[in-house]
Amino acid sequence: LARLATREFGYNAAELVRIVDEVRAAVSATAPASPPLAVLEVGCYAGRTTRALLTATPGLVISIDPLDRNRAMPRWPAPDGVWIETRRHMEALLAERGGGRLIVLPCFAEEVFDLVRPPLAALVIDTEHSYEPQVRQIDAWAPLVRDGGVIVFDDFDMEPVASAWRDCEYRRARQWLTCETFESLGIVRVAPQPRPVAQEAEQ
Repeated sequence: LARLATREFGYNAAELVRIVDEVRAAVSATAPASPPLAVLEVGCYAGRTTRALLTATPGLVISIDPLDRNRAMPRWPAPDGVWIETRRHMEALLAERGGGRLIVLPCFAEEVFDLVRPPLAALVIDTEHSYEPQVRQIDAWAPLVRDGGVIVFDDFDMEPVASAWRDCEYRRARQWLTCETFESLGIVRVAPQPRPVAQEAEQ
Protein backbone atom coordinates (compact mmCIF):
# COMPACT_ATOMS: atom_id res chain seq x y z
CA LEU A 1 0.00 0.00 0.00
CA ALA A 2 2.90 2.37 0.66
CA ARG A 3 3.79 2.16 -3.04
CA LEU A 4 0.29 3.39 -3.90
CA ALA A 5 0.68 6.56 -1.82
CA THR A 6 2.35 8.54 -4.57
CA ARG A 7 3.34 12.09 -3.74
CA GLU A 8 2.41 13.17 -7.26
CA PHE A 9 -1.30 12.49 -6.68
CA GLY A 10 -1.44 13.21 -2.95
CA TYR A 11 -2.36 9.76 -1.61
CA ASN A 12 -1.71 9.05 2.07
CA ALA A 13 -0.37 5.61 3.01
CA ALA A 14 -1.88 5.66 6.52
CA GLU A 15 -5.29 6.47 5.07
CA LEU A 16 -5.07 3.68 2.50
CA VAL A 17 -4.19 1.20 5.26
CA ARG A 18 -7.11 2.42 7.38
CA ILE A 19 -9.52 2.11 4.45
CA VAL A 20 -8.37 -1.46 3.83
CA ASP A 21 -8.74 -2.33 7.53
CA GLU A 22 -12.25 -0.84 7.72
CA VAL A 23 -13.42 -2.53 4.53
CA ARG A 24 -12.03 -5.91 5.57
CA ALA A 25 -13.84 -5.64 8.89
CA ALA A 26 -17.07 -4.65 7.12
CA VAL A 27 -16.86 -7.53 4.66
CA SER A 28 -16.37 -9.90 7.59
CA ALA A 29 -19.17 -8.32 9.62
CA THR A 30 -21.68 -8.60 6.77
CA ALA A 31 -20.90 -12.32 6.38
CA PRO A 32 -22.17 -14.98 5.85
CA ALA A 33 -23.16 -13.37 2.57
CA SER A 34 -21.93 -15.62 -0.22
CA PRO A 35 -20.48 -14.26 -2.38
CA PRO A 36 -19.33 -11.35 -0.18
CA LEU A 37 -21.33 -8.15 -0.48
CA ALA A 38 -20.01 -5.64 -2.97
CA VAL A 39 -17.82 -2.62 -2.24
CA LEU A 40 -18.78 0.59 -4.04
CA GLU A 41 -16.32 3.39 -4.72
CA VAL A 42 -17.82 6.67 -5.96
CA GLY A 43 -14.97 8.70 -7.40
CA CYS A 44 -11.62 6.99 -7.95
CA TYR A 45 -9.29 9.97 -8.55
CA ALA A 46 -6.09 8.27 -9.81
CA GLY A 47 -7.24 4.74 -8.99
CA ARG A 48 -4.96 3.96 -6.06
CA THR A 49 -7.81 3.49 -3.59
CA THR A 50 -9.46 1.15 -6.10
CA ARG A 51 -6.40 -1.09 -6.05
CA ALA A 52 -6.35 -0.98 -2.24
CA LEU A 53 -10.02 -1.99 -2.10
CA LEU A 54 -9.32 -5.02 -4.25
CA THR A 55 -6.89 -6.19 -1.56
CA ALA A 56 -9.51 -5.65 1.14
CA THR A 57 -12.26 -7.92 -0.20
CA PRO A 58 -12.44 -11.21 -2.10
CA GLY A 59 -15.69 -9.94 -3.57
CA LEU A 60 -16.77 -7.42 -6.18
CA VAL A 61 -15.53 -3.81 -6.30
CA ILE A 62 -17.60 -1.34 -8.33
CA SER A 63 -15.92 1.96 -9.16
CA ILE A 64 -17.90 4.87 -10.59
CA ASP A 65 -15.93 7.78 -12.03
CA PRO A 66 -16.21 9.82 -15.23
CA LEU A 67 -12.42 9.47 -15.65
CA ASP A 68 -11.19 11.93 -18.29
CA ARG A 69 -14.64 13.53 -18.55
CA ASN A 70 -13.59 15.24 -15.30
CA ARG A 71 -11.41 17.57 -17.30
CA ALA A 72 -14.46 19.62 -18.28
CA MET A 73 -15.35 20.25 -14.65
CA PRO A 74 -13.53 23.11 -12.87
CA ARG A 75 -14.31 21.58 -9.47
CA TRP A 76 -10.83 21.54 -8.01
CA PRO A 77 -7.28 21.81 -9.31
CA ALA A 78 -5.78 18.47 -10.30
CA PRO A 79 -2.17 17.64 -11.19
CA ASP A 80 -1.36 17.70 -14.88
CA GLY A 81 -2.02 14.35 -16.47
CA VAL A 82 -4.11 12.93 -13.64
CA TRP A 83 -7.01 11.95 -15.87
CA ILE A 84 -4.72 10.21 -18.36
CA GLU A 85 -3.07 8.41 -15.44
CA THR A 86 -6.46 7.48 -13.97
CA ARG A 87 -7.68 5.89 -17.19
CA ARG A 88 -4.35 4.06 -17.65
CA HIS A 89 -4.38 2.77 -14.09
CA MET A 90 -8.00 1.60 -14.21
CA GLU A 91 -7.51 -0.13 -17.57
CA ALA A 92 -4.48 -1.91 -16.10
CA LEU A 93 -6.52 -3.03 -13.09
CA LEU A 94 -9.25 -4.39 -15.34
CA ALA A 95 -6.69 -6.29 -17.38
CA GLU A 96 -5.10 -7.75 -14.23
CA ARG A 97 -8.41 -8.83 -12.76
CA GLY A 98 -9.84 -10.07 -16.02
CA GLY A 99 -13.00 -8.11 -15.31
CA GLY A 100 -14.03 -10.72 -12.75
CA ARG A 101 -13.84 -8.73 -9.50
CA LEU A 102 -13.78 -5.14 -10.74
CA ILE A 103 -16.46 -3.21 -12.58
CA VAL A 104 -15.56 0.31 -13.72
CA LEU A 105 -18.42 2.55 -14.76
CA PRO A 106 -16.92 5.57 -16.60
CA CYS A 107 -19.76 7.97 -15.89
CA PHE A 108 -21.01 10.49 -13.37
CA ALA A 109 -22.67 8.81 -10.41
CA GLU A 110 -25.97 10.60 -11.00
CA GLU A 111 -26.24 8.80 -14.33
CA VAL A 112 -26.52 5.41 -12.62
CA PHE A 113 -28.36 6.18 -9.37
CA ASP A 114 -31.26 3.98 -10.46
CA LEU A 115 -29.17 1.25 -12.08
CA VAL A 116 -26.52 0.32 -9.50
CA ARG A 117 -28.40 -1.00 -6.47
CA PRO A 118 -26.48 -3.94 -4.94
CA PRO A 119 -26.40 -4.55 -1.19
CA LEU A 120 -23.06 -3.20 0.01
CA ALA A 121 -20.50 -4.12 2.63
CA ALA A 122 -18.71 -0.80 2.14
CA LEU A 123 -19.17 2.55 0.43
CA VAL A 124 -16.23 4.88 -0.27
CA ILE A 125 -17.16 8.40 -1.36
CA ASP A 126 -14.51 10.58 -3.00
CA THR A 127 -16.61 12.57 -5.36
CA GLU A 128 -17.26 16.27 -5.95
CA HIS A 129 -16.41 18.03 -2.69
CA SER A 130 -19.28 20.49 -2.66
CA TYR A 131 -22.31 20.38 -0.42
CA GLU A 132 -25.30 19.52 -2.63
CA PRO A 133 -23.56 16.82 -4.72
CA GLN A 134 -22.26 15.21 -1.52
CA VAL A 135 -25.76 15.13 -0.02
CA ARG A 136 -27.10 13.50 -3.19
CA GLN A 137 -24.37 10.88 -3.17
CA ILE A 138 -24.93 9.96 0.48
CA ASP A 139 -28.70 9.73 0.18
CA ALA A 140 -28.46 7.70 -3.03
CA TRP A 141 -25.86 5.14 -1.96
CA ALA A 142 -25.71 4.95 1.85
CA PRO A 143 -29.06 3.11 2.24
CA LEU A 144 -27.50 0.21 0.31
CA VAL A 145 -24.90 -0.41 3.05
CA ARG A 146 -25.99 -3.29 5.27
CA ASP A 147 -25.68 -3.39 9.05
CA GLY A 148 -22.08 -4.17 9.91
CA GLY A 149 -20.88 -2.30 6.84
CA VAL A 150 -18.94 0.93 6.63
CA ILE A 151 -19.13 4.28 4.85
CA VAL A 152 -15.83 6.08 4.26
CA PHE A 153 -15.62 9.72 3.19
CA ASP A 154 -12.45 11.11 1.68
CA ASP A 155 -11.57 14.73 2.47
CA PHE A 156 -13.96 14.81 5.43
CA ASP A 157 -11.86 17.70 6.75
CA MET A 158 -13.42 19.85 4.04
CA GLU A 159 -16.46 21.64 5.45
CA PRO A 160 -18.86 20.89 2.54
CA VAL A 161 -18.22 17.16 2.98
CA ALA A 162 -18.69 17.19 6.76
CA SER A 163 -21.78 19.41 6.49
CA ALA A 164 -23.31 17.11 3.88
CA TRP A 165 -23.03 14.17 6.30
CA ARG A 166 -24.55 16.17 9.16
CA ASP A 167 -27.48 17.37 7.04
CA CYS A 168 -28.29 14.46 4.75
CA GLU A 169 -31.62 12.66 5.01
CA TYR A 170 -29.85 9.33 5.58
CA ARG A 171 -28.21 10.55 8.79
CA ARG A 172 -31.28 12.45 10.03
CA ALA A 173 -33.14 9.13 9.93
CA ARG A 174 -30.27 7.40 11.78
CA GLN A 175 -29.25 9.78 14.54
CA TRP A 176 -27.46 6.99 16.40
CA LEU A 177 -24.76 6.74 13.71
CA THR A 178 -21.58 8.70 14.35
CA CYS A 179 -18.67 9.63 12.11
CA GLU A 180 -15.17 8.97 13.38
CA THR A 181 -12.34 10.95 11.83
CA PHE A 182 -8.89 9.68 10.92
CA GLU A 183 -6.60 12.23 9.28
CA SER A 184 -8.76 13.46 6.36
CA LEU A 185 -11.14 10.47 6.39
CA GLY A 186 -14.62 10.25 7.87
CA ILE A 187 -15.65 6.72 8.91
CA VAL A 188 -19.23 5.66 9.67
CA ARG A 189 -19.83 2.12 10.86
CA VAL A 190 -23.40 1.19 10.00
CA ALA A 191 -25.37 -0.45 12.78
CA PRO A 192 -29.04 -0.96 13.67
CA GLN A 193 -30.69 1.39 16.11
CA PRO A 194 -29.80 0.38 19.68
CA ARG A 195 -32.68 -0.99 21.71
CA PRO A 196 -33.78 1.07 24.73
CA VAL A 197 -32.08 0.01 27.95
CA ALA A 198 -35.43 -0.76 29.61
CA GLN A 199 -36.38 -3.09 26.76
CA GLU A 200 -33.07 -4.96 27.07
CA ALA A 201 -33.59 -5.33 30.86
CA GLU A 202 -37.02 -6.88 30.35
CA GLN A 203 -35.52 -9.54 28.12
